[in-house]
Amino acid sequence: MGLNRALGGGFYTGATHLLWGTPSAGKTTMAYHVMANAQKMGYRRVVVDSEYSYNDEYAEKCGIDTSDIVLMQGTVVEDLIKNLIGYLEHPVEKHIFLFDSLTNIIKEEFYAKAEGGKA
Repeated sequence: MGLNRALGGGFYTGATHLLWGTPSAGKTTMAYHVMANAQKMGYRRVVVDSEYSYNDEYAEKCGIDTSDIVLMQGTVVEDLIKNLIGYLEHPVEKHIFLFDSLTNIIKEEFYAKAEGGKA
């Protein structure tokens, strides 16, 4: 069965889609291919990389033009939101956001707790 058929026609515009699975199952590869197709439709690519594993060469192998990709790296949700606001405030522009991975993104207060501070 094809992916589009399994998804009922593909990914929906304006929706959030979560890819989950075991490590090395192909989640990032699939997301890169989706991003490459979105790029062909005029979407600006924004990658939020909390694993610090983004690789231009691999993204290009998946069909992404990396010359103007927006790359944000970090794990503190408050910092990432500050950086994303500018893109979210321009609804006329089409964007595709890839968060790789959500499990590494945490609130700033948890860093304070881990360092012995108060949250």
